[in-house]
Formats: sequence, structure tokens, C-alpha cells
Amino acid sequence: MGEDLDDAALRAFALAALPDLEALTDAVSAAILDRQPELAGPDGALRELVRSTSRANVQAIVTTLAGGMPADGLDVPEGALELLDRLAAQEDALPVMLRAYRLGAAALLLLWLDRIAASGADAAAHHRLARASADHLARYVDRISELIVRRWSAIAAEAAVSGRRREALLRALLAGEPADPALLDHPLDRAQVVVAVRAPTGGPAAAVGRVAAALADPPRMGLDLVDGAHVSWFAVVADARRAAATALAAVPAGTWCVVATVRPGVGELVGGARDALVALRALERIHPGGAAVAYPDVAVLAALLADEDAARRLVATVLGEELGAATPRAVRLRETLRAYFDAGERKTGAAALLGVHEKTVSHRLAQAQEALGAPLAQRRTDLVTALLIDRALAAS
Repeated sequence: MGEDLDDAALRAFALAALPDLEALTDAVSAAILDRQPELAGPDGALRELVRSTSRANVQAIVTTLAGGMPADGLDVPEGALELLDRLAAQEDALPVMLRAYRLGAAALLLLWLDRIAASGADAAAHHRLARASADHLARYVDRISELIVRRWSAIAAEAAVSGRRREALLRALLAGEPADPALLDHPLDRAQVVVAVRAPTGGPAAAVGRVAAALADPPRMGLDLVDGAHVSWFAVVADARRAAATALAAVPAGTWCVVATVRPGVGELVGGARDALVALRALERIHPGGAAVAYPDVAVLAALLADEDAARRLVATVLGEELGAATPRAVRLRETLRAYFDAGERKTGAAALLGVHEKTVSHRLAQAQEALGAPLAQRRTDLVTALLIDRALAAS
């Protein structure tokens, strides 16, 4: 008889809580996001989804309590796993979801115990209500966790198929073949941060992961290329240039990476990726140990190296036979010219860069000018360009 009274008291208590579902939901979703802020997404795009998922679960728990229904025989309430479906493409989605349920259950239990304490029940009744509520909540979370794990393999398999479909679309777009960009399921109406990367060891995944974390995991898509390079697109809503700078700062040492920003639109997205990949190959030539740069910093060199034969002819034309030769003397003169221009055309700065005396720099510059047959200042732009290409070609 006492047990029946306790059940009736618990049902009545839960029934009285039904008008407060929204307040309970707000508190639970806030508690989850406080401990797992990454669930909200970079611009809060998933915040409402976290709340709607929380509401589906809070409502299921409270209504089953009010109706006296067992929690361990429930099916998934409508809307309770929408967040899992959305996160399915992420490798860590399953542990993330399970943790979110644990955090949500803990938050709801604390709120529920506070309500019991404020109900005026005597100590014995308080204890029985608290114990029964905690048991019901634990059974519910255990049941939902079981269903999540069971459903996970199917969701992950479906996400993998979707990912392969997206990769095929991206390859077609980059190759200039007809493809429907709407099927990419990517916000093309946003500015994009394009990241082209190659890592000598371990592949590009670590670098891309660090960039994604630094950008707070915005919507993204990526493509591995047959030459070992990788390109990712990150849809951003804030200042794209600032996001690009954040991405650059996150790239690990020893990695080649070019970061570009492009305006909204599929044409910009494809063109930006092509440009970044061409620039990546140029970057590898001039920085054999790895480097991360913004696309504008290497765009000119990338364009010049797009036609290697034409680039070699340009170098030969500008430097001439004597200065462009492969002899040790010509190599020293070209190194001196690079240092001179890198130092802002200051001989003292060039001497410091080369580790030689200033008079040595003056002597070599005079020799270079004599070989060119024209003042260095008059040929500055051509020389800087030719020397840049020459270094990239030599590195290859």
C-alpha cells in the first residue's frame, strides 16, 4: 500500500512539473553547452538543435514519470536523436552524444531534487521520491544510450556513403565537370576559408583537425587528392580574413599549408581551391621544410610557375647567360642579389644575411650589375621576380 502511495505521489509530483518543461529544458541544455560548448557550433548554429533534443528527452522523462510508465522499455522519443544524425559525420560523435546525455541527466536530476526539496515533503517521503526519480532517470539514460549505440552503426554507414557522394561531387567540380552543388549539403552562401595542405608524415588529418578546432568547428568539407595533398573548405560567418589568420596560426610546424579566403558561391569555392592547390606546390619548392602562408603571399609565384617552361625562359631572359649560369660564381651573385633585395637594398643588411663583409657585398653587386649591363635599381622588379622563380625551380 505504501509503495502505491509513493507511486501516486511521484506521478502527481511529475504531473505538476509538466507546465515547467520549457524552464527545465532551458536549464538542462544550458548545462550541457556549458560543459560541451563545441556542441553549439562556431556560430551557434546547433544551439537550437541541442535545445530541441534536450526538450524531447526532458518531456519523455517527465511524462513517463507522470504516467507511471517504465523507462527501460521506451523507444527513442521523436527528436531525441536529431543531434546524433547531424553529428554522424564526425568520428567522435558517439562519445560526444553519450557524454551529452550523461551531463543532461545529471543536470535534470539536480533540478528535480531541488523541486522535491521545495515541495515540503517530510524527510522520509523526500528520500523515497528522490530515490524513485533517480532510478527512473538512470533507467531512461541507460535505455537511450543502448538505442544510440545500436543506431550508431547504421547512421555512421549512411554518413560514410554521403561523404563519398560529396567527395565525388567535389572532384567533378574541381575537374570542371557538370555537378549539382546543392547536393554538397554545405552553406555555399557563406564566405569560405580554403585550406590546402600537405604533411610529410602522418598525413594532413592532424593539421586539418587543428585548424577546425581553432575555427570552432564550422561547417566544413574536405577532399584528399591522389598526389597526397588535401583541400578543405570552412564556411564562416565572421570576418573571413580573421578566420584565415586563426587557421594559419593553428597549422603545425613541418607542414605545407596555403590558406585562402573566397566570397560566397560555388564558382569562388572551386576557383579558390584550385588556386590554393597550385600555390601549395609552389610553396613546397621554396620551403622544403614546410611553411604555412596566406594565399596572397605566394599567389604571384604560383601564377609564374603554372607554366614551368615559360618560367624558365623568363629567368633566362632577365638574368642573362652570365648571371643565370650554373657556375659557383653565378650562384654566389644570385644569392647576394636576393639578400640585397630582401634587406631592402641595404648592403649592411645583405652582409648580415650572408655572413660576409659589406665590401664583399659591394664587390659582388658591382659584378652583377656589370653582367646585367644596367643599373640594379632600374631592373629591380624584373630581378626580384626572376630570382624568386630561380630559387623555386632550383629547389625542385
